[in-house]
Amino acid sequence: MEASGKDGLNDSVMSCAVLACALLYRFVGISMEAWVSLVIAVFIIKSGIDITREALSKIIGARTDPSVAKNVKDEIMKMPGVTGACDLFFNDYGPDKKVASVHIEVPDTWTADQIDETSRRIEHAVWKKEHVILSAVGIYAKNTKDPESRKIEEKIRSILGHYLHILQMHGFYADYPQIRFDLIIDFNVKNRQEEYSEILEECRKAYPDHDVQITLDADVSD
Repeated sequence: MEASGKDGLNDSVMSCAVLACALLYRFVGISMEAWVSLVIAVFIIKSGIDITREALSKIIGARTDPSVAKNVKDEIMKMPGVTGACDLFFNDYGPDKKVASVHIEVPDTWTADQIDETSRRIEHAVWKKEHVILSAVGIYAKNTKDPESRKIEEKIRSILGHYLHILQMHGFYADYPQIRFDLIIDFNVKNRQEEYSEILEECRKAYPDHDVQITLDADVSD
């Protein structure tokens, strides 16, 4: 509808330009058709590019409005027991037709029944607040049984604190002999993969008796 409206506006502008050229030639004798035609052609091309760019941007995955992402995460974090919300990914199919998926962090002692109930409550709350359909709610487990896990997480975070391009760490879980978490590194970093490898090596040196697994994640929403 927006593209159709712009097309109608373009037709009006072009008609006015043609009329102006006709009147100018009729009363003054100056022929401007060629120059006006050139301007009109450029105008049409630019308008077409702008309309196509806007449509393609949404199709290939334009970044969603930061306020919408924040509101969705805020609703999720209101749920009892949920300690994190991340990997929020949107698909925009037009007004009031946003479909999203998200990962939530919950205690590793929760049963499938508790996870299912919380996931459904989150879906209803997000739809009511932002009219966003949550098609999937993934789970990250939080180790609540081993106090040592918290110490390891704090140590890992202190290591990551030396790197300025890290946007987020989430999905952390430590249970001997494994340490695993997701890491988001700014896409503006020239050697993103190199920085990831350096971080992985430093974490493995800090915990040589553990199997450290780091997933390099994408920054898909604010």
